[in-house]
Amino acid sequence: MRNALQIYFFDYQPLLIVNHNRKLLNLLDKVAELTKAGIKVYGGNYEFYQEQKQIERNALHLDILHKEKARRKAREKEREAAMRQQKLDSRGKGKQEKPGVSRIMMNTLRNRAENNTSKLKSVHTEKIEGIYQDLNSLREA
Repeated sequence: MRNALQIYFFDYQPLLIVNHNRKLLNLLDKVAELTKAGIKVYGGNYEFYQEQKQIERNALHLDILHKEKARRKAREKEREAAMRQQKLDSRGKGKQEKPGVSRIMMNTLRNRAENNTSKLKSVHTEKIEGIYQDLNSLREA
């Protein structure tokens, strides 16, 4: 259990109570939580604080599930794009064998295809990496 930090004001003079007694904490009107991110004040007693923390945990869990789903979809799109590119490459190789197409033109077409493939891969990689970073930050929270 984390330490519950209570700040109570008597005639504009703050009183700080650090206690593990839940009965005492339920008598007070504000609970503050001290974490790595800082201090967060909850405007209610300890039971209210627990309810709010559970709501936050549930929301965080849902965010993680949505990010994992987005990651799976992004990977699937990456696979589909790779399959499409493979089909296009195989068609291009068939055209390359046809007579009458100059070597310069074939090199130009091949370079364009390679550039498009690398751009496509980098776009998918960046997107998946961004989702991984978001997912890791959510899991840390």
